[in-house]
Amino acid sequence: MRRIARMLVSSVALAGVSAFVTAGTAAAADTAYNTRTQYLVAHPDPGLPESCFERRIQLAAGDYHWYQVLGSAYREDFRLGAGWYTWRDCLEPRDNEYYHETTLDPDHGDWVSVSISSEPRVGSTGDVLWGSKLVPQF
Repeated sequence: MRRIARMLVSSVALAGVSAFVTAGTAAAADTAYNTRTQYLVAHPDPGLPESCFERRIQLAAGDYHWYQVLGSAYREDFRLGAGWYTWRDCLEPRDNEYYHETTLDPDHGDWVSVSISSEPRVGSTGDVLWGSKLVPQF
């Protein structure tokens, strides 16, 4: 079957939000997740549609480790300022692999967006958890 299901799994995307309760504000030391479970094919072709999802999150200032859940990209000891961000993950089918890009876009006008990316392969066709996570280091 040649498709990428576009199902939103809100409960999965919100599973790691316990640290970011109270109107989305960051509490100390809890990991935040931006993930979803989605049907993916093991050998995608470039003709399949891209899949993206995002969330708004308010983060405390400090150092974070930032990891992709499906992909291998990461950024450790990454410093973020306090404020609101748009956190977006996109998965683009390519020839036998995917291109996974994760972006944090701050609302603060003087700060730049940052991203990490990788080209993961999916071992077998089926439901796959993908996205990214932020791990506070404070």
